[in-house]
Amino acid sequence: MAGTKARGFFWDGYIHWARTIDEANRSEVAGLAKPKLYEPVFVQLNAVPPLVTLQSLNAEIDTIRQSGGSTKKLLKAITRHPEFAFLKKKNRLVADVEDFCIGLRHSLYLGEPFEFFLYRPVARTQDQHHRHDAVFTVIDVGAPALVEQRKSPALQPPSTDPDAGKAAVVGAVIDNDIGFLNHRFRRAGANRQKTRFQAIWLQARERAPARGGHGNHAELGRVLSRRDINRILSRDTRDEALIYREINTDLHLLERFHRAPPRVSHGTAVADLAYGADPESDSAMTRVPLLGVQLPPEAAMDTSGTHSESYIVQGVRWLCAYARHSFPKARLVINISYGTLAGQKNGSKFIEAQIAREVALARRYPVNGGKGQEVHVVYAFGNSRNARQMAQLTVAPGQETAPLGWMIPPDNGFPSFLEIRGLDSTPGQEGLTAVPEGIKVTLTAPNGSRHVYAGVPQGSAEPPLGATAAMTATRLFHVPARTTGPRPTAAAFYNLAIAPTRALGPGIARADAGDWQISLENTGTSSVDLVLQIQRGDTAPGFETGGRQSRFDGAFTSTRTKGYPTWDVEAPLTNTGTNSAYTTATAAGQIHTAGALRQVFDDTVPADYSGEGAPWGAVRTPSQARVVDQIFTFGVQAAGTYSGSHSRLSGTSAAAALVSRDLI
Repeated sequence: MAGTKARGFFWDGYIHWARTIDEANRSEVAGLAKPKLYEPVFVQLNAVPPLVTLQSLNAEIDTIRQSGGSTKKLLKAITRHPEFAFLKKKNRLVADVEDFCIGLRHSLYLGEPFEFFLYRPVARTQDQHHRHDAVFTVIDVGAPALVEQRKSPALQPPSTDPDAGKAAVVGAVIDNDIGFLNHRFRRAGANRQKTRFQAIWLQARERAPARGGHGNHAELGRVLSRRDINRILSRDTRDEALIYREINTDLHLLERFHRAPPRVSHGTAVADLAYGADPESDSAMTRVPLLGVQLPPEAAMDTSGTHSESYIVQGVRWLCAYARHSFPKARLVINISYGTLAGQKNGSKFIEAQIAREVALARRYPVNGGKGQEVHVVYAFGNSRNARQMAQLTVAPGQETAPLGWMIPPDNGFPSFLEIRGLDSTPGQEGLTAVPEGIKVTLTAPNGSRHVYAGVPQGSAEPPLGATAAMTATRLFHVPARTTGPRPTAAAFYNLAIAPTRALGPGIARADAGDWQISLENTGTSSVDLVLQIQRGDTAPGFETGGRQSRFDGAFTSTRTKGYPTWDVEAPLTNTGTNSAYTTATAAGQIHTAGALRQVFDDTVPADYSGEGAPWGAVRTPSQARVVDQIFTFGVQAAGTYSGSHSRLSGTSAAAALVSRDLI
């Protein structure tokens, strides 16, 4: 890649903007004038180390872990092998040791390529991105997060309840603000002051050790074991909110995240609907052991999904590994009620492809009498129907579409994103494709200024990236096609970004809020079909001050479903393809998707918000659906964050939780 030093590097527009905002926010970290910024990368080693190396290292790791040795000692054992010398501190790569161990076992027991997460200094040029091409291939890049700050604790072996070890099933949830002290997650009878959580990983923005710490590795929050939680329940008589606040103060770098979780939280409601039980009832559910992964607050605030994808994948890998070790005969049910809208929706999005891969790999492990580990993942199908996030256009040669309004909200601290993809409607090969050549994009700001993009090559951005990369209100990224290993091909697409509309400080562009107009011109000689998707997720309860949702300007029309009145968007807007972009990978019936239904008298109809699949996508409908709304009320009663409190949860998140419960 000689001669590329001056070329600005981006993975996609989402990651580039996350990096830009994080760099500007580094001054918020107390006591650190200029903390270092790294980014997570999921990599595949170019060569699988010899079997003898894998066996020797795995034995060393087990010995160190069982003896309570430090991460520093474990990292020294890893880098002592020449195949992993690239992780030595001099190379400025930071190891995610726990995930490295998962990749090691995949290679040792399954003969798979060696894949794992590590951290590198943020790559700003093509040369920096390709610096380690001789050692590994980058499969995915996550949002920047790493700050050098603290020492790390010693390693602890898994602590499993002996009674829970007999369980046939383990319930797990990946979400935000999980009220793990809530009495709904305790055992029954004489043990009702003991938790059913065998472990919960409280994720936080990564930290690397300070000088004198335990080596060149990342700390991603902390894991509370069953013993840790039981100690809190038996010895700490303070209000639950005070306990959570103390944990969060130690856990998170930014002061605004030190607060106790809100009274109503998405994670607690989902976990309760999926696995909660009254400890006084002594029901079968009170004997189901639980695992949890609590996402960092940034993941809930950023509704583009940029800050959650790598954490969710890391969480799934950790859950599978933990359950495989502690419950080798039990099936594992993982609820993921997070999602985003935009994507190719053919199973190629990294998060869905990698999770499907983990589920398939688990089946091959030599556990459970040779049957392998049975893992089920349940996704919410998405709440973007009638949210005015999708448009489908046909552009004749030499023609330009009528301007389509893109409403950008005020006081938004995050960018607004749009994906533009081609559409192949040929029978038998329907799908989203690369943007055809000859498409010119014109974006007109509310003040009338025009931004015109034409002929932007793959892997390039317009305006070009450089020293003033953040100082532009709009930018079009032509994200290149990517194929790695057994994962489906991700086609190239246009990723159009509009800057935040809230002033964030020097170096961050600020865009005007209001009615932006987008039009597309076909300068080619053949008609083209295009699909436009606004990238969004759902704002979790307690995070209403996070990212606000942009939308297209469009009209609704009245319609009927099963004879009952409802509505639909009018063309060029469409509800086709409004399912979550996480929901299109499959794994032998072990990945489930949940849509929401509304009860209307004696009948059920799809909820007005519950997403729809598309003929051009890998899925047409959710695999299952559950009633979560009534004719006059919305949501299902669930637990609030704190013991004894209540909430209601609607949406496909509630449906997914109910599906998870049925799998227990």
